[in-house]
Amino acid sequence: MSKALLADDENSVAPLATFDFAIAETLNAIGHPPQFLSGLEGYETYSRQEGVLPHATNLGYRHLPNLELLASDPPQHILISPPAHASLLPRLRKIADVMEYPLYKYADIEDGHNDWDTIEGLTRQLGDLVGHPDAAENYIQQSNEHFASLKRALNGIDSPVLLVRLMDERHARVYGAGSVEGMMLNRLGLQNAWQGI
Repeated sequence: MSKALLADDENSVAPLATFDFAIAETLNAIGHPPQFLSGLEGYETYSRQEGVLPHATNLGYRHLPNLELLASDPPQHILISPPAHASLLPRLRKIADVMEYPLYKYADIEDGHNDWDTIEGLTRQLGDLVGHPDAAENYIQQSNEHFASLKRALNGIDSPVLLVRLMDERHARVYGAGSVEGMMLNRLGLQNAWQGI
């Protein structure tokens, strides 16, 4: 499948679109940023990096992407993380092949299945998709080394940690076990103070 993605230029890859920031970040980290991203401005705010994907076409709001713009120059694949955008699936499938990468397996949290293996699995799948599995493995190795270093540095913390993001003057987001941030705390050997999902 990954061979089919390669365009005429051996180093170029057929265009991809995504509505998910974790997928966009992973593609970018392995050297193949998506050509289309919904919520690009929100992603720049979220990541606190302006121009983080300078060549990506902004599809507008994350949960109300501009499908007409996407259809005007369709990508080869649209990558989503269900259950988000499930209501758009019939329309998305008319534009391009839709590939689903479930990152948030809420039902499995209590069984301990919603862990960092999910993220590494996504990275490997995306590396295969763009035809560069070595880049994915390299990124996984660098990430593992980085987290091992952080875990050693944070070894003395035994109090629970609460991760909060202030959204505006009236709203805050708290990250639980089902989030990537919650998985990150677990990876670092830290206890999440928020026990809800």
